[in-house]
Amino acid sequence: PVRVRLLCKLTFNLLPEKRLEVTGYIAENTSSGLTVHPDPSQQYTFKYIEDFPPTITKLYWVNRGLEFIPSSIARYQQLWLIYFENNSIRALPPELFSLRKVKQLYLPVNLIDELPDEISLLKQLRILSLSQNRLSNLPASFTQLRKLTALDLGYNQLIEFPEGILSLNKLE
Repeated sequence: PVRVRLLCKLTFNLLPEKRLEVTGYIAENTSSGLTVHPDPSQQYTFKYIEDFPPTITKLYWVNRGLEFIPSSIARYQQLWLIYFENNSIRALPPELFSLRKVKQLYLPVNLIDELPDEISLLKQLRILSLSQNRLSNLPASFTQLRKLTALDLGYNQLIEFPEGILSLNKLE
């Protein structure tokens, strides 16, 4: 397989029309797909997140002040790993749950206070990290995440769990 490296620096800025301006970097285009994540040592500019190729498979955004996940994330149907640690995300958009290939979703150290029922649509989800958010409960549909093997909910304000949570027998 041919490996192509196209490098650039990523920065998200919220524009008045509620789109994200992106200065970013695509790390590697390999036979398994395209990886996108920040690297301040490289430079290249994309005007909008929508400018990324729809074939990206992994998306990292760590410690960058991202306040929301844009609805345009639905364009990236090949994503299987999403890693948005230490941002200011408050809610998860419905479009996130259209990504049927997501196996790993990392959202620790954000401001999320509620998980929508649509979380159950991520049928391939194996790893979910929501530590250090503001969750006080989980939706009943959470118990439909049958492939979940790892779950991190530490440092939240959880006071109750859905009935049937113990039926998630693949959790380690």
